[in-house]
Amino acid sequence: MEDYLEQLVERELPPKPEDTALSEGSGMVRENGLFVYCTGRPLPLRVVDDAIRQVREERARHILGKHS
Repeated sequence: MEDYLEQLVERELPPKPEDTALSEGSGMVRENGLFVYCTGRPLPLRVVDDAIRQVREERARHILGKHS
């Protein structure tokens, strides 16, 4: 999951030239038990909405699959 989120963020927010030194390592940090990817810039709402929709669809398939 961590790799998926990191790839999603990197695809949607390509680094600016001045950010390349900061992005050498993973931007993933753990805050309050959750992984957070720090870029210093907000994610577009579309990225957040798409991620939430995908997780909900996966959860629904998982739940409905158990009852089939």
